[in-house]
Amino acid sequence: MWGRLVTCRSLAETRKWRYVELMTVEVLKEAITDLSEDDKVALAAWLNMQTMDAWDQQMQRDFSPGGRGYHLVNKVKADIRAGKFRPMAEGEPSASE
Repeated sequence: MWGRLVTCRSLAETRKWRYVELMTVEVLKEAITDLSEDDKVALAAWLNMQTMDAWDQQMQRDFSPGGRGYHLVNKVKADIRAGKFRPMAEGEPSASE
């Protein structure tokens, strides 16, 4: 019984990877043009979230200890402790800002 389940899972995974190998950017573009407007909006929102997630992860890496921007975090914290900052006003900036 277990061997049979593994075989079915392996077959499903094989089919999935074969399908992915056939998908090129051109094929995807063509498929997207055939989508309804609602589906295009949903796809665009999903792609945007994928990009945002990747960007958020990169920011997390960059500003964590050892990241390329971590020195800036320490500088900002030091400036705040030293009183070298101006709090941001809430709301819309005025003409004098």
